[in-house]
Amino acid sequence: MVKNQDRFGAQLVAGTTRYAEDAHGPTIRPKGLNNWVLNLTLRGHGRINPGPGEFLAETGDVLLFPPQVRHDYAHAPQAAGWTHVWIYFSPGGNLAPLLKWPARGEGVLGFRLVDPTARRNVRAAMEKCLALYSSPHRNRLAFCANALDEALLWCDTQNPFANGSGGDERVDRAVAYLLKHFAENPDAAALARECHLSVSRFAHLFRETTGTSPLRYLENLRIWRAQEMLIGTSRSIKEISQSVGFADPLYFSKAFRRKAGVGPRDFRKQSRQA
Repeated sequence: MVKNQDRFGAQLVAGTTRYAEDAHGPTIRPKGLNNWVLNLTLRGHGRINPGPGEFLAETGDVLLFPPQVRHDYAHAPQAAGWTHVWIYFSPGGNLAPLLKWPARGEGVLGFRLVDPTARRNVRAAMEKCLALYSSPHRNRLAFCANALDEALLWCDTQNPFANGSGGDERVDRAVAYLLKHFAENPDAAALARECHLSVSRFAHLFRETTGTSPLRYLENLRIWRAQEMLIGTSRSIKEISQSVGFADPLYFSKAFRRKAGVGPRDFRKQSRQA
């Protein structure tokens, strides 16, 4: 068990942890760490922060633990093990825009890398950072920082908050509402009320700060969720299209291809070959 470890005493540390497989006990840091931790699950299931905000980390999930956020994790009881690669880092100003991720629970941020190419590239960048960290090269930490940048940039291609809100709390609320209600056909009036703005002012502010319209942002969220379901379930494409809010499966396929570059059937096939 790793307990009450409040600081690593370094600007960047990288490693791989295998729970259960090597009898590694739970990691418990009630006050977290002084800097950020990026975590990618390679295999198995991790149980994160028991309590009201508990959740499971599964293969392809990336997590961010901000400073002073509780760390209490181990492999899930029903899982044979949990393997993840991680990087502890102090972000420079250039990384700040890449650290605006959806909340998972108990202050932890994260999402799933549903695109196989992005997942491979994030893993490769993080493992490159780990190899460099363990090397004797005199510039190893500078190379590690470059690899970390690469990993976060690839994460950003899959981040549902990638367009950002420009730090505007009103748009943050609208995005959080969309993440929760994306399958329910939320209209502009409901989103505007969430932000305490008129419909016209909300539409202008949303486009100004995210670079896209609320309708297109909603569609992107639905495609993102559909990608997760195509990889993680055996449900039919028609069932998935309806569950994420598309009444017309044909339009869903067209929208999916426009966003992902391939149709949903080919996306599922490619993900299983990755």
